Amino acid sequence: MTSESGWFLARPGSQDKYGPYDSARVREMIAARQATSDMLVWREGQPQWDLLGVHFPEVSAIHGSPTPPAAAPVAAGFGGYGAAPQATQPQGWIRPDNTDLLVPRAVAYIVDQFLLQIALAILFVAVFCTLGLLINVMIEAGMEQGAAETLGGSLILLLAGLISLVGTLVFLGKDGLFSGRSPGKAMMSLQTVDATSWQPIGFQQSIKRNLVLLIPFMPLILAFQMQQPQRMGDVFANTMVIRG
Repeated sequence: MTSESGWFLARPGSQDKYGPYDSARVREMIAARQATSDMLVWREGQPQWDLLGVHFPEVSAIHGSPTPPAAAPVAAGFGGYGAAPQATQPQGWIRPDNTDLLVPRAVAYIVDQFLLQIALAILFVAVFCTLGLLINVMIEAGMEQGAAETLGGSLILLLAGLISLVGTLVFLGKDGLFSGRSPGKAMMSLQTVDATSWQPIGFQQSIKRNLVLLIPFMPLILAFQMQQPQRMGDVFANTMVIRG
């Protein structure tokens, strides 16, 4: 019978290990095609890493049977797969069934929002001051004050709209920066990755996962999901947040 907890997963050729998971979570990942038959699995008490299907045979029914690696690394510890890891919390670990991600993700979101609003405020002030100088130049050049102020007001509204649009695009695509790390996530040692390949996401997936945040009050609702690697939006974009 498969043990219920303490499972770590790894992909052949990658130095990142993920876990610990309980058996139910591993089966959920298999069903969602996040864990595939070519992956390796280990838990405390095993002398070496095994193919996932050795302990979870249902993976073969979904993904087929893999070809075993021709030569598995023999280094001990989490640096290789030949022997059991020496630590229980490796680099790049995911903990989907606890609350350890809640505070880092919340802080990362606040930092990202703060930095974005500061940048937009500075940009708006710079544009406003520039237009003010332009209006004065036009008035001094002989343009009627009323007409110059009307033109300046229209330009301010237009540029304010453009700045807001740019800010929205930056907010949606921020997780596609710097290998899946927005500034806030980088500060909190978090990374947004593809839930299938575990590779850093790009702008397209970042926009898809963050679109839901544009719905009024949705950030407050999603705050209760931040303890998990996947919140609403991540499922749609097939992404997840990990420590890394």
